[in-house]
Amino acid sequence: MLENAKIEARKMGGNLIKIVEHKYPDILSTCHRIIVNVYKADSIDIKQSINVEVPIDTTLDYAILYVYRFGGGGALVTYNLHLGDSTLCRVSNKSCQEIKITKKGMNELWAKTESKVSLPINVKYGEKYYLRCGITGGIFIGRPSLEYIDAKTGQFEYSSVCKRKNK
Repeated sequence: MLENAKIEARKMGGNLIKIVEHKYPDILSTCHRIIVNVYKADSIDIKQSINVEVPIDTTLDYAILYVYRFGGGGALVTYNLHLGDSTLCRVSNKSCQEIKITKKGMNELWAKTESKVSLPINVKYGEKYYLRCGITGGIFIGRPSLEYIDAKTGQFEYSSVCKRKNK
């Protein structure tokens, strides 16, 4: 439900959501139900909101994007990850990839199967960004999910996916 709320918020032009009510499954419904408020903040510091670590080297002329996807539902569904109009990589089940990004400033990461999902990214040279990818339910095929992860969690998850992949 949370992922669906994020998708709907983006469709409305919002970039922040606040859960104001959460109803658990009960006799009337077997689903979790949430009510959210959608907000649009004009100046979001992506670094602050996703807890990106301190720059690794200010002399670098690129940033590093760590892209990974755990196993799980939608194992056969793959999709391309794009930065603007460039294709960065193919995201598949149990995949991990390290990508150098040289397109500095505000950009858009996006992926599409039956619907498009996108995230803004403010690329700053010398920084590391962690992107957890996945699949959420769709009508015919799964939809991509993209989520920024803080550096500490991202390092751990990325390395665990890569270790399993290399076995």
